[in-house]
Amino acid sequence: ILLLFFCFSLIKIYSQEKTDSIKSCCNNDSLLNKGEDGLEARFPGGDPAFHRWLNKSFTSRYEMLEGSGLQGNCMVKFLIDTTGKISEMQFCSMKGTLAETVVREIFAKSPLWQPAVSTKRGKITQWHCQNIIFQYGLFE
Repeated sequence: ILLLFFCFSLIKIYSQEKTDSIKSCCNNDSLLNKGEDGLEARFPGGDPAFHRWLNKSFTSRYEMLEGSGLQGNCMVKFLIDTTGKISEMQFCSMKGTLAETVVREIFAKSPLWQPAVSTKRGKITQWHCQNIIFQYGLFE
């Protein structure tokens, strides 16, 4: 039986040690860490809901992705604007690959996020980093 090794393996939040190239790409994880108080940008329902949404979005593309042989870590940094829309994307890894194309298509359909709010400035833009792991496996 061919199954997608999906539960927290195809899509999971980045929590491992960051390499130097990823550190430089994702050095602005939080604008609020610059001495401001406030609330971080948040996907509706929080991280668990974001991961469920990502899993559902990638599952519909599973056959195409598996057939391409695409494997690896795709680190993406994206800007959540003051309306909650993802307005910019930068790829720290897998630039110019099918992974970038698919991630861009999926993130373009993202529900609106709750934007970051600074106690000093109100709604602000905020960068967010996400590691997406493309991994497939056979289980018997």
